[in-house]
Amino acid sequence: MFKRQNVLMPVFLIAIVGMGAAAHTRARERVPPVVPIKASLFPLEDVRLLPGPFQQAQDTDRAYLLRLNPDSLLAWMRQTAGLKPKAPHYGGWDSGGAGTIGHYLSACSQMAQATGDPQIRQRVDYVVSEMAACQKGNGDGGLYPSPWDKGWFAKLAAGQVQAMNTTPWYTAHKTLAGLRDAWLLCGNRQARDVLIRMADWCAAVTAKLTPDQWQEMLGPPQLMGEFGGPHEVLADVYAITGDRKYLTLAEKFCHDIIFDPLARGDGVILDGQHANCEIPKFVGYERIYELTGDKVWHTAAQNFWANVTGERTWANGGNSQWEHFFAPAEYESKVQEICGPETCNTYNMLKLTQALYTLQPSARYMDFYERALYNHILSSEAPGGGFVYYTPMRPGHYRVYSRPFDAFWCCVGTGMENHGKYGKMIYAAGPNRLYVNLFIPSVLHWKAQGLTLRQDTIFPQEPRTRLALTLTRPRRMTLSIRYPGWVAPGALKVSVNGAPVPAQARPGSYADVTRIWKSGDHVEVALPMRLRAEPLPHSADYAAFLYGPILLAGPLGTEGLTRSNFYGGGNFDTPGQLAQKALPISRFPVLVGTPQQAVHQIGRVAGQPLTFRTRGLARPEDVTLIPFYQLHFQRYAIYWPIQSQATYAQEQRDAKALEARTVDRVRVGEPDSETAHHLVADRSNVGGAGEPFTHWRDAQGSFRYDLKVLPDQPLSLRCVYWGSDAGRAFDISVDGTVIATEHLTGRRPDQYLPVTYPIPEALTRGKQQVTVRFAPKPGSTAGGVFDCRIVRREP
Repeated sequence: MFKRQNVLMPVFLIAIVGMGAAAHTRARERVPPVVPIKASLFPLEDVRLLPGPFQQAQDTDRAYLLRLNPDSLLAWMRQTAGLKPKAPHYGGWDSGGAGTIGHYLSACSQMAQATGDPQIRQRVDYVVSEMAACQKGNGDGGLYPSPWDKGWFAKLAAGQVQAMNTTPWYTAHKTLAGLRDAWLLCGNRQARDVLIRMADWCAAVTAKLTPDQWQEMLGPPQLMGEFGGPHEVLADVYAITGDRKYLTLAEKFCHDIIFDPLARGDGVILDGQHANCEIPKFVGYERIYELTGDKVWHTAAQNFWANVTGERTWANGGNSQWEHFFAPAEYESKVQEICGPETCNTYNMLKLTQALYTLQPSARYMDFYERALYNHILSSEAPGGGFVYYTPMRPGHYRVYSRPFDAFWCCVGTGMENHGKYGKMIYAAGPNRLYVNLFIPSVLHWKAQGLTLRQDTIFPQEPRTRLALTLTRPRRMTLSIRYPGWVAPGALKVSVNGAPVPAQARPGSYADVTRIWKSGDHVEVALPMRLRAEPLPHSADYAAFLYGPILLAGPLGTEGLTRSNFYGGGNFDTPGQLAQKALPISRFPVLVGTPQQAVHQIGRVAGQPLTFRTRGLARPEDVTLIPFYQLHFQRYAIYWPIQSQATYAQEQRDAKALEARTVDRVRVGEPDSETAHHLVADRSNVGGAGEPFTHWRDAQGSFRYDLKVLPDQPLSLRCVYWGSDAGRAFDISVDGTVIATEHLTGRRPDQYLPVTYPIPEALTRGKQQVTVRFAPKPGSTAGGVFDCRIVRREP
């Protein structure tokens, strides 16, 4: 195990560097960080959003928080405490108990601070009082949002670590976090008391665990469940109380098998790991570093952040596929999947980025933060409400939004939080310095310094922002304006009161303006944006396009979809949050050329801000590009297939030739097509496939289709398999006569394998239709088959 020091550094009065930026929160903590906080973030109550897309998203979220009935969210917690629920529980994931109530308390605490809404503040106080009643009812200090958690924790308290198919530590973490936020953000003292008692409960239920049992408990999520980051909040409880036992407990949540390689700078261990099981771990590790000064925690967190943002991040700032990290070399196959990055992951990556930024206020952290904020978080809420779980990167696919009362996925919980804290990173304070990080219309009230800064902008609709200052007295300080990495060298322009100021800075840094500031001063900042291509990592066949920090996407219509296809609920069933009605990627436009050439064939559309159009670039016709955060309720492309002119032309010829020879085809795995071809299946499985197909089917029993034939022409059966499949043997028959025995041996790794089987003419003579059946040899599997068609035999 990587050695971590078990000592605390001396406590310095570091909290003052922000000059009042976070004074209210620090006043509710007895122990400040022991490492220098170089940039203090302002309380949400000190930053008010002005009209714009972020304020609109915040307002939509606030309306949803008020639509929800806290008693329904509390129903399971009351029931497990032996109290009668005051209202029926909600559906979806909450029908079996979930961590939504903890998310809700955090979301309301943030929203109350961000807006000053007294109704939201009343929700905070009410939920806390109900949690206190539930805690009293349980009698052990615990709170159980799920009926399954109580029994699992009882066994844990007895020293038994058992595999589980629920997420008890995840829900405990969210409950702890909600109570912490109610105290730190809203000053609810009852929340502090309940939080400390629950932290004591955490210590009690783990008291009998050996070090090996700790590691077992923190083990793979497929066995032990997703456990969130309770150690982050336990470290906060140490800061709140000054009691070292909570920090000691937080440190025990270190998962050695993941932590140690990352502390050494080796991120390969992340391949195949459940992404949102890992990200919260490092958020907690960074918090432990702030309170101990033991740098190994920080090193691991930094290395983790660099690995995920540098090697595992999509163009929208999200990460993962099917909720798991994958090897970077697999991007090209993963972009074709119908799933996509999970919103919860980005919620946690922004928390980690925020923590790292405060210790080292680097514009590179803000470049990532901005990208993920606009292109994943802002885009994940529908204009009328509803949150996104997965954002598919597959060209021509779409997203599903949560229904209001019967979804409650994890990404609904984090979604409630995401849109109430947009003001958190717009500004920061350093020693005699004010950072302007994001170009979002807002007003900052820096009370301790008697300074109000108003930022008026319609960025990114226009590439500029204006800052107006009001001060109670003139004061000398530095205004540090972020020089984004997407602005060209020398292109950022700053003027004060109309006079240009030399910006001695480079992209990815800050432009500093130091002077004596007085009321009425105003600053104009020009932020020229450029169109650029961003190829899919490890691939020459796909590229995305960004304008400044804004990810552009192509709206591609609603073929095969109704409005109901865009909303999901469901009780722990994947179809609830997963967009399943895929169309072949080949049905959508392809760009012909190279990514660099493409940039020169995409132009602005006059009179339509942030709208672009390809010019002779896309096939079969040109396409429009708009900001992804504006695109909802239709299919889209973020990553575009890119081909050379010669490759595109040859593929078109081959596809037309095959289509011309095709007599009948079943689109394997697609319900409509399989029904039309009278599928009969026994012990058969269906899964998703990459381009140009959408599904595969195999069987341990058998499966068969009816396909049309021509009664007087020689025909063949053409099937497509996956060339890596091996150890599979099966018979293929036509009307009961075996025409071939296929042995899949892995003879074409990582590629599709088309195979054509001549059909004896006697089997089709005089017929209009035949039955094609796939049946495995004993102990084997038939398929998987990705495509199945009857074709005219080639001369």
